[in-house]
Amino acid sequence: MTLVHLYIDETGGVYKRVRTVAGVWLPWDGLASKNHTHSAFDLPSATTQARGVTILDTSVTSDAKDRASTPSATKQAYDRANEAYSLADQAFTQAVDLKNKIVGAINGKFGGASPDMNSDQIAAVITNASVKRFARGSFNGQSAGAPNYSSGATMSLSVNNMGFSPSRIFVRFKLKDNGNVLYLECFSTASVPQSDGTWALYGRFNNYISMYNLTKQPCSFTATVETSNIREYAGGSPIAYIEAHEWFAYE
Repeated sequence: MTLVHLYIDETGGVYKRVRTVAGVWLPWDGLASKNHTHSAFDLPSATTQARGVTILDTSVTSDAKDRASTPSATKQAYDRANEAYSLADQAFTQAVDLKNKIVGAINGKFGGASPDMNSDQIAAVITNASVKRFARGSFNGQSAGAPNYSSGATMSLSVNNMGFSPSRIFVRFKLKDNGNVLYLECFSTASVPQSDGTWALYGRFNNYISMYNLTKQPCSFTATVETSNIREYAGGSPIAYIEAHEWFAYE
């Protein structure tokens, strides 16, 4: 509360004076009127250390320290923060889902992974897994014929540049005669080690195809295939021919 009263000075004059909150008496005519104004240039600028005149600013990218942000600028920054949070939350959810799917795929193949592993640990599980590699191709009908009707056909097969050395192969063969009559079509297999001896597959009239001597070499293999001579019900003297087609190789 401000105290205003009259006082008489030493000359006998009567004046009004005002007592400030600080207890200082000021003459009434020394107070600024309500119409008193100052130019903004007469007042100090606001800083982070002192009060003063400041400018309202709607920018959300400025790094000025002598301006005040408006509610619209604050709202814009708030909306952008919410958008960033939503995108980050979505990315996190997708990352967790992807990680769980990777862990599930690993465990479906060879096991050893769990969702609480970090990326380096999951990578180590994959790297250290005992995985058998696989390759396939075709011999495109590579063929060989027997020297005469009483002998079978023999053919050597080889594949290079595989990326690994296989321990087992499967090859589709066709056994025909020189009249193009098909006697046997089958997949024959050979392995290293070949503990079961020669692999032979028999067809009608006891005609057979046998693949053996699978040899592992750096990133390649060779094998030998042979057939019986052509055996048929009516006798005769057809010549045996062997054809090699698709192949599958396993580490």
